Amino acid sequence: MAPDRRADEPRFGDNGERPIQPRPLTALAEITQAHRAKPTQPALDWVLSRGENVIPIPGMKRRTHLDENGAVADIRSGRAS
Repeated sequence: MAPDRRADEPRFGDNGERPIQPRPLTALAEITQAHRAKPTQPALDWVLSRGENVIPIPGMKRRTHLDENGAVADIRSGRAS
């Protein structure tokens, strides 16, 4: 059996058991909370901000996904609640 290397990895806490949340995920959580949005919405907004030559293809398996993706326009315009 290989030795446990988690303690050597910077993404784990001091005891090697609890993962440390990376800063980008912390920032995403703050944005999501500020806009009362799902985590996918600011991510989709970011992709849309990359330019007109970038076309995101968000998932729409369920009607709720379609509604969430459409609400990104409210986030972009600042109308999100």
